[in-house]
Amino acid sequence: MPLLTLSADRIAREVRRAELNAAADRAEMRRRAFALLHACAWYVLGLLLVLASFHATGPSAHSLMLLGWLVGNVAPITILVVSSLRQQA
Repeated sequence: MPLLTLSADRIAREVRRAELNAAADRAEMRRRAFALLHACAWYVLGLLLVLASFHATGPSAHSLMLLGWLVGNVAPITILVVSSLRQQA
């Protein structure tokens, strides 16, 4: 005779709770992957702007270089920090 017997209702509740936890974990992983992909896209855009500045002349070259640096470095960090803060909330 087992020491602990669980009712069918209790087993169903535990299975449902485990399914909900697994679904929440999958949703969190999708959200993290999307945030990382979003940050990488901004980084690549910044890199392209910096590369475009090498072919430009005059004030537009300086503007493209600065914009590329800002977009490529500040935007991904901001996205990842905001994503982290949302996770903690």
